[in-house]
Parts: sequence; structure tokens; C-alpha cells
Amino acid sequence: MALFNAWISTSYDLIVGNQQIRECFWDKVTDVYNEQKPKGTFRRNMKMLHSHFERADKDIKIFCGIYKHEAENYQSGASGADILRAALLVFKSDTGKDFKHPDVWQSVKELDRGLLRYTTSAAREKGGEDG
Repeated sequence: MALFNAWISTSYDLIVGNQQIRECFWDKVTDVYNEQKPKGTFRRNMKMLHSHFERADKDIKIFCGIYKHEAENYQSGASGADILRAALLVFKSDTGKDFKHPDVWQSVKELDRGLLRYTTSAAREKGGEDG
């Protein structure tokens, strides 16, 4: 959770926002994470955090899609807990593993992920985004 909190706060940085080059962005995420890391954990470097983020983010994006589909197709009157249970079952069926990031999903499910991007210097020069 601490890693995603660092990622979100860096993505929403009012000074540079989403106009950060990839290395600068992840350097800032690493700094924020290490400043706010959970007690008893060791400092992590950019490569470690980026690698962990990419693996977790892939599963979170898959789960977001599954949950959205379940919410759109679930019977009227179903509770959020019912939809969540169904989405967890579908995730396990589709991927063969349990979804390990429900706390992170709760924090990021409503974010506009399109706004939370960083650009490479080459993409910025061309006026495009890369993320």
C-alpha cells in the first residue's frame, strides 16, 4: 500500500504533475516511499519498487476490469460486498491465483488512471505521452 500511496502522491504533484520523465518520476516515488515506508521494512531502490509496482499494477488493472464487468452485470439490489466476492472468484478463475491487493484496489479504483502518467523526454518533445 505504501508504494501505491507514493505513486499516487507523486502522480498528483501539483508542481510537475504528469509531465515528468519516467526516471525522474520513479526517483521521486522511491524518495516518497522510503520516507514513508512501513516500520520494520528496509529501504528499497527504484528498480525494486518499479518492478513490484508493475507486477501489482497488472493484477489491479485486471481486477478493475473484472469488478466493473461484474458491477454492470450483477442483479439489481446486489451489495458492493456481493459484487466484490464475485469479482474475486472470477479473478481467481481467470488467473489461477488469489487477488492480493484489495486494499490498493479500494484506493485506486476511482482514479482517472489516464491522468496519472508520466512522459518520456522523447514523447514530450513530440507532444505525445508514454507511460
